[in-house]
Amino acid sequence: MFWRLASIDDCDEIIYLVNLGYRGDIAKIGWTTEAGFISGPRIEKKEYQELMENEFVSILVFGETESCSPPISCIKININRNEVEFGMFTVSPYKQNKGIGKFVLEEAEKYSVEKLGANSACMYVINIRHELLAFYSRRGYNDTGELLPFPYNENC
Repeated sequence: MFWRLASIDDCDEIIYLVNLGYRGDIAKIGWTTEAGFISGPRIEKKEYQELMENEFVSILVFGETESCSPPISCIKININRNEVEFGMFTVSPYKQNKGIGKFVLEEAEKYSVEKLGANSACMYVINIRHELLAFYSRRGYNDTGELLPFPYNENC
């Protein structure tokens, strides 16, 4: 498995991957789908371009070749002081249940500490996504019980 920092040139492939992983019929073959309770695109071109222009955002893209094209996973990292927020974490529905998500999260954590100087991490998960909450719990994350209104304008 290879990874690199995403660029503006990855826009179409990452938008396709993220929307494939979260929305629509194909997403339903994976266990991370939001297709049953949220409709519409998960991310659009303008949003991706804004992320790429934000100096506090990094997107790691993962693939089976050094070019990471086509991508099979990605994760967005926002840095705020010494804390990172993970979001837009996607593994292709065709590649799920193979340990890729665990690997991606570990690499994102390592990058956050080594390159961004982070000493803590957070993420937001829709609270009816019990399987995702359990996944993150197995990775050492704690549910704070904090609830935010949904939907909101950020794509986590």
